[in-house]
Amino acid sequence: MVLTIFFIWQTITHKAKQVSYQQLVILINNLKA
Repeated sequence: MVLTIFFIWQTITHKAKQVSYQQLVILINNLKA
């Protein structure tokens, strides 16, 4: 799970440096749901 989040984080930061922390939290919460 941690590795999955890390991989997603890397992908987001590479593709969109403007993604805010709040948007990342929302993404993680959606994955947990």
